[in-house]
Amino acid sequence: MSENVEIPSLEDVIPIVNFRPILPGCNPNLYRSSAPEAAAAKIDLSDAELEEAEEFVLKEVHMIVDLRQGVEGHVAMKEKLVQSALGGVFEVHADEVPEEFQAGQRYMVRIDFLGRGGNFMDFIDRNWLSPNELEGLDEKQVFQKRRSSFNSRGLAGLNVVLLEQKESMFLVLKLITQYLEQAPDAKLLVHCTAGKDRTGMVCMLLQCVAGFTEEQIISEYIISEAEAKHITAQALKNHKNSFVDPEIMSGADTAGINGALSHLQEKYGGVETYLDDIGFDLSWRERLKKVLVKL
Repeated sequence: MSENVEIPSLEDVIPIVNFRPILPGCNPNLYRSSAPEAAAAKIDLSDAELEEAEEFVLKEVHMIVDLRQGVEGHVAMKEKLVQSALGGVFEVHADEVPEEFQAGQRYMVRIDFLGRGGNFMDFIDRNWLSPNELEGLDEKQVFQKRRSSFNSRGLAGLNVVLLEQKESMFLVLKLITQYLEQAPDAKLLVHCTAGKDRTGMVCMLLQCVAGFTEEQIISEYIISEAEAKHITAQALKNHKNSFVDPEIMSGADTAGINGALSHLQEKYGGVETYLDDIGFDLSWRERLKKVLVKL
């Protein structure tokens, strides 16, 4: 990292939120959170000054799965975390899953969840707009049509789009499976920006494979409403992404998770058939469940 790159002061850093186990009562080593690079601002502080999430990221975690696009987050802080974390340097991989992992090595795998094998706008055009609805419209009018269609469906619609990123979802599940097979006692963290949307759908599927009930899955999902809504709203405003309405998309309510579960049932006949469809078949699911269920 260049020495003249400025690291934000502690007062300017958005803290790590939504930090909690993915599989409570089932596996003590798998966690989710918002973006963790805020911990880099505290590398030089004493243990007593570290929050639980910061200590976990700096010292304990062995594998971080980052589901964001490369432009998301603070570049300098991400680099500092990778290079200077107290528990050792992270070996970084982007959009690929290593076949073998070295014992004692820390890893960060970055998977651009929305940028692999699917186009956000194409999905909206094909599924939520009528044929020829965009014909004759100028660029601004097309943008507004797509924006209105997307935001009107709320978090349920967002979760549907995420579940339809099939190549990305398969890659994430494959990574987690193969890593935990080789390092069964390792600690793993899955995150995106707020740890509720991309991370939320990955966690939902992990919970399904682990045998969680629908009621448990819903209860776990809506925790993010209180934990991360403010972080999501701020991140959307910071990105100046006028396509996504922060007032609509910042939460994690029951409508959002029910929409995701209903989509899996109505389109695919259930979670298992969906996982078959993305390539994560029964043999993969059995392998994953074996390493997920630890208690």
